[in-house]
Amino acid sequence: MNSLKFRTLLITPVLLSALACSTDEPADLGSVHVKSALIEAAAGGSIEVTALDDYAPFIGTKLQVPPGALAADTKITIDVYSNSLMDEDADAVGPAVEFGPSGTTFSEPVQVTLPLTEGLDAELARVYVRHGDGTREVLLAEQITVDAANNVLRFSVQHFTTYHPGRARGACRHVTCPSGQTCRGGQCQGAGACTQAECSPAPGAPNYTCPDGTIAGPVCERSAAGVCGWNFVNCSGACQADADCARGEQCINGSCAVSTEGCGGGAACGAGQYCCNPSCGICAPLGGSCTQQVCASACASDSDCAASESCVNGQCVAGVQCGNNVCGAGDVCCNPSCGICTPPGGSCTEQACLQCTSDSDCRNPAGGMGVCVNGYCQ
Repeated sequence: MNSLKFRTLLITPVLLSALACSTDEPADLGSVHVKSALIEAAAGGSIEVTALDDYAPFIGTKLQVPPGALAADTKITIDVYSNSLMDEDADAVGPAVEFGPSGTTFSEPVQVTLPLTEGLDAELARVYVRHGDGTREVLLAEQITVDAANNVLRFSVQHFTTYHPGRARGACRHVTCPSGQTCRGGQCQGAGACTQAECSPAPGAPNYTCPDGTIAGPVCERSAAGVCGWNFVNCSGACQADADCARGEQCINGSCAVSTEGCGGGAACGAGQYCCNPSCGICAPLGGSCTQQVCASACASDSDCAASESCVNGQCVAGVQCGNNVCGAGDVCCNPSCGICTPPGGSCTEQACLQCTSDSDCRNPAGGMGVCVNGYCQ
């Protein structure tokens, strides 16, 4: 460990003029104190090392004592501590400072300001503390405020001892987490379920009940990195499109299910059947073969329609297919998941929407009710 080196105090015939506060004393000639000042208990006060004190490494060191914090009027001192308090997990970023009289206690916290010799990221800020009995501790980032504009850091204490600002060699250095938690980014985080507050703000999409009784939709959960957030969960046997399902089934609310809608705009297929050709309104037994033909004024894919048309529910319609929606002339499909159309270059909502066939599919177990618009819950 490297010890700090300071200039030798020279005795000169020039006396420093008194500072603004009448109780503030200039550094005594030949004194070992960097600064000393009498703080009145009832009024409180502050002591600060300035450029007039000619102690360059300590300029900016300051103590602010609120009224009533001291039991009696006390001469406060700021001294040099020549040894480093750093361990192998941090590097010094300022001088070690000793406040006196040693062992002085306060009835309420007082604020200490220490200068920094270089920039410091807030999450890496540490203050090493040496108590009068020789024991040591480390103040963590959450107990420290880094003032980058003035190149100082601040923290509160309730008794005097020695302090040394440092930079940790990792955000989780010196952090000890309770059982069941781990340190991530300098913070202790649990491995259990997240709370709604940890995931907020909540998405607008509702939850829905899967065929097996489980809840799907937006779920507040912890990621592998330990961060809480919203994840869209599909039902078991999940799907994103009808193509992910078996013949005779459709992808409804992220789960494969037999369609009960009309076939090609006609009547719904009967029990045990599915709509195998919406173009012609043909129903077939589940798993059975289907006549792959295109009926008049109908389509099976976009290729059956004109260049400016899309095949929607077996019919050629003007515009661009966008999920369950069709974009109008001049618009583009910016989010197929939600069927959102925007002008070219326009902003787009980056979200995943829940599919639906009726408003009942958008029911929230907590009591809310969404609306099914263009096949998506809103």
